[in-house]
Amino acid sequence: MKVDILDNAVFEALNPLDIAAYLRAFGWQEVEQIEDKASIWIQRQKGTGEEFEILLPLNSDWRDFATRMKETIKTLAMFENRSQLAIKVDLETLSLGDVIQIRIIDIFHPTTLPLDYGLRLHQGAKEMLKYIAMSTVDLSEDKKPQPYYRRTLPQFVTEYLNQVRLAPSTPDGYVVKLISPLNPQLMKTEIARYSPPFERRVVKTLMRALNSLKKIAVLASQQARFDFKAASEMVSEGVSAHLCDAIKTMMGVGQSHALEIAVSWSYRHRNLSKKIEKVVFPTEIMPSIKQAGYALRKMGFEEVKLEGNVVALNRKTNDKVGTIAILSDIDGKKRQVKVEVDNVFYNDAIRAHQEGTRVLCQGKLVKKKNVFTLLNLRHFYVL
Repeated sequence: MKVDILDNAVFEALNPLDIAAYLRAFGWQEVEQIEDKASIWIQRQKGTGEEFEILLPLNSDWRDFATRMKETIKTLAMFENRSQLAIKVDLETLSLGDVIQIRIIDIFHPTTLPLDYGLRLHQGAKEMLKYIAMSTVDLSEDKKPQPYYRRTLPQFVTEYLNQVRLAPSTPDGYVVKLISPLNPQLMKTEIARYSPPFERRVVKTLMRALNSLKKIAVLASQQARFDFKAASEMVSEGVSAHLCDAIKTMMGVGQSHALEIAVSWSYRHRNLSKKIEKVVFPTEIMPSIKQAGYALRKMGFEEVKLEGNVVALNRKTNDKVGTIAILSDIDGKKRQVKVEVDNVFYNDAIRAHQEGTRVLCQGKLVKKKNVFTLLNLRHFYVL
């Protein structure tokens, strides 16, 4: 459906500088500038060879500004074979940053969405972007991305999430649209032209991780078994247990629909492609995505350093080992972790409990039926 714009107020609100940046990014050549009144742009259409010309008004104070801007948008729509509304939306959103679009594909109700699913989409979208940003930080610092993140959000990630914007949905269905912003001032620097800013790298990591996750999940569904070795290889692409959980949240449980995540790249930075990139997760691969999340979470709990206060002690008379409970921060919440220790460490734990001092230990953290246990204890220190 191609929608034309009739309201002149829409054209009066358009920024000539944004349109000039759009034209320049997509191959239009500025051949003439008429003082401060207008600039002339030309480009030949691929396939037909027809030359199109745009007279872009530069001064919004001129009486015919809206009329000239309307002609500009009309010509752009004809050249790109898209609607005027689609051009307007791109000018308003892609001028700010890369646009991530998330939607449920439901053939029975293509234009509406149950309230619960709308909430799930927003919740899952936030979690997805949060932990993809965490993976991007690790990749940026030449660290290995984690299969499961237990640490608190770095300030850098928090600041990025605070800058992400929500954009209006589309007329043909309910879509969660997120704008990963690109700073216009930063884009003017020579370094930024060749080195993608963090905001762009987050979105690139997102699409790489989604493609990797889908590839493994489809293969597992076809072979009716999950390759746990492949799960570990996905981590380097930015896939984490949190990403799997976010996909599961957005798709819901027991539903016969698909999830589509697409990206339109901003022209404010060297865009990778004008073509929209998208990944579609069909419902039949959801069991494999759940298995991937389980495998990655298990990997993430393998070896940890645990710090906290001793809150419980239990040892029978004449036993050579005892069990203590340490109250520690796990996943941002206070959790009790059971640890089996020998007599030496148990006596240290008694002293720490009596003095109210914290302890530090290292081992394999496992979770079973909401109970955390530290196995294979390697170190135990009273701080």
